[in-house]
Amino acid sequence: AFTFKVGKELQVRVAHEGKNIIMKAKVLREEKLKTPAGTFDTWVIQPQFEMEGAFKPTGNNLIWLTKDDRKRIVRIESKIKIGTIVVGAQSIQ
Repeated sequence: AFTFKVGKELQVRVAHEGKNIIMKAKVLREEKLKTPAGTFDTWVIQPQFEMEGAFKPTGNNLIWLTKDDRKRIVRIESKIKIGTIVVGAQSIQ
């Protein structure tokens, strides 16, 4: 189980296409987020990946996780050249 705290960096190994990669996530802030699925207290994290020993930035991505025990993803933002892609929870079961 991870302990979240603003400014803390978390690290976990993930298997991807037969290779182990390291995913790091920095906890940027706490935020109350309103979505069609409801209003949630969240942690806003910024993921980064390390592949084959070389740090590979993934762009400016943010993930909103609920502050409850389930840590559900309720929003993702990814900045690209022409704007921002936003994915948000419509309902949660």
